[in-house]
Amino acid sequence: MNQFDYKSLNSENMVGLENSLHNSRFMNATLQIMFLLPEVCAMSLSSQLSEYHHRKRTVWCELGFLTQNIITIQDCSNKYPLIPRIALPVNFERTFKLIPEAVALNLFDLKDVTGSGGGKDSKGMSSAAIQNRIQTFSKFLLQHLQQEEDAEMKDNRAKGVIDNVFGFTVTTKKTYVHSDTQEVTTGTRL
Repeated sequence: MNQFDYKSLNSENMVGLENSLHNSRFMNATLQIMFLLPEVCAMSLSSQLSEYHHRKRTVWCELGFLTQNIITIQDCSNKYPLIPRIALPVNFERTFKLIPEAVALNLFDLKDVTGSGGGKDSKGMSSAAIQNRIQTFSKFLLQHLQQEEDAEMKDNRAKGVIDNVFGFTVTTKKTYVHSDTQEVTTGTRL
């Protein structure tokens, strides 16, 4: 990481994520999006202060540590231009690998993702397989963050950050022709 000149390719003030990690091809884009969403960024930073997150290792807390790391690097690189604007999501990846559901989804085994269609990247992964991995990872990450929020806010009925940012309300209206009655159901989905 220290041998490559990231500044020559990154003229923006944004901090990038190291792309040499095993799963960086599908994790980094999603993590950058999470950092750029103000509500998610604020929640991840506040999760570090929560008692719930100090009792057990959570993805929210690791996302908060990564967010804090990115902010610190951004601030330092503005003051000291020789500091590269690159962060390592190693702890986040390590924590994510400890989630049995993520392992069961085969998110970390890259040998079985050759897929069909499209070209292949330098490591032999097809573009269709990469897209599928990004979608699976993103969906799982959002669902897992929602579960952690629900566990922490079990007594509070307010909507969480993930619901507010990514959720949507679905209203279904059924009209029965013979009885001319209507049935309306409303629910929030992620």
